[in-house]
Amino acid sequence: MGSRPSSGKIKVSTPSNIAFIKYWGKYGNQMPMNPSISMTLDKCRTEFDVDYSEGQNSVELIFEGTRNQDFETKLTKLYQKLISNFPILDGYHFKIKSRNTFPHSAGIASSASAMSAFALTLGVVSQRQNDLEFVSELARLCSGSACRSVYPDYAIWGESQCIDNSSQEHAIVFNEAHSIFNNMNDSIVIVDSGEKSVSSSAGHGLMSNHPYREKRVVQANTNFNSIIEAMRTGDLEKFGRVIENEALSLHALMLSSDPSYILLKPLSLQLIEEVKNMREMTNTPLYFTIDAGPNIHLIYPDQAKNEARNFIDNFCHKHKLTVIHDGIGKGPRIEPK
Repeated sequence: MGSRPSSGKIKVSTPSNIAFIKYWGKYGNQMPMNPSISMTLDKCRTEFDVDYSEGQNSVELIFEGTRNQDFETKLTKLYQKLISNFPILDGYHFKIKSRNTFPHSAGIASSASAMSAFALTLGVVSQRQNDLEFVSELARLCSGSACRSVYPDYAIWGESQCIDNSSQEHAIVFNEAHSIFNNMNDSIVIVDSGEKSVSSSAGHGLMSNHPYREKRVVQANTNFNSIIEAMRTGDLEKFGRVIENEALSLHALMLSSDPSYILLKPLSLQLIEEVKNMREMTNTPLYFTIDAGPNIHLIYPDQAKNEARNFIDNFCHKHKLTVIHDGIGKGPRIEPK
């Protein structure tokens, strides 16, 4: 590691991710209630164009051509908080031009891609960008699920007895998946592009006193163990059952919180039903998962791409919906300017 740079220019691009086992509920300083596993996406990314120089621990942010003072205030506070844990980060001013490769309303985890981009920026400046556990920990402290976006393919966050070296503090790469999972697709159907009525942060907060909190921890660990076994052995059917159970359980937790809330829309439920019917009729390995919103992520291997895409495109055409076809990705990119 050389001497610390006083200034520089960098460009980073980090992806979003889709969780198969959901992170929902936390304690302490961004620690997860249960282990989660996600697939890193390829096309859905946040790009940062960064000029940095020695300065007063501050961030200036231009998002898609417009100064975003709310987000830059948030980033500045996060940066200053990180400095207290990692003094090596002290003493910079960052000017960041940011853009997403996907629409903000798409229901894709933009906080995961944006905060992992910020964490990677700090990693480059501190000359620790190749220490992915360090970058992942920085990302976790900014936004929990962001810690999984620093890895390619599949990432695990949270301690589990069935995964060596798993950690509450950072994610790790999961590289034990059967070859059938090497080329997985995620088609994101935009059912509703409106603002969510309840943010993910508020949703996590409602888990603190949720009547099913402890049972959720047990369920999540059971599902985690099951999906790891399915991914190790190439059991697509078992994998699909688990991710669909997780998706519906996440929204059941919202329905049963106090106050309760509903993020799914009628077309969300209709698409879920039609996916199940199509699978029953054709045996196509097409499965759904859902983040904390109304939009549906449809997961399928390359071997089922033709059948899956025909079904998805027909549904979207019929209901005048937008779809983003994405898939498994290789993680962040760093480019010198």
